[in-house]
Amino acid sequence: MEQKMHTPGTSGPVFHHVHIFCYDLQRMIDFWVRTFGLTFIGKRRFGPCDGADLDIGNGAHIYLKQVDPETPEGKQIRIGTDHVGMMVPDVHAFLESIKGLPDVTFDGEPFQAMDLYCAFIRGPENLAVEIAEYRPL
Repeated sequence: MEQKMHTPGTSGPVFHHVHIFCYDLQRMIDFWVRTFGLTFIGKRRFGPCDGADLDIGNGAHIYLKQVDPETPEGKQIRIGTDHVGMMVPDVHAFLESIKGLPDVTFDGEPFQAMDLYCAFIRGPENLAVEIAEYRPL
């Protein structure tokens, strides 16, 4: 299958952002900035909740929204998002570069999945992040 790339303004949809709910906003900001080098744009509000905007690059963002575990919103079971995927040029080099960082745990060995070579890590609050490298079969 041919991999197709989309750029903003073309006829197809493009990824813009993902919202991640969390209990500890600063810890989650630190994880994304320190582990993946994302740019912290600033704090903001999402309705009544504190949040933050992190720039992934290429016009894409991660929006963090802090919820209190004691509120109905914080107790609500969130379904539909299993993990966040991040592409890197070299999975092994990236994993080596983040060894020993706070809030990073390794979740198994890298594996080939179709045209992606992948590994999973865990961040704060058991956040699952897939680290992937494009490797055609």
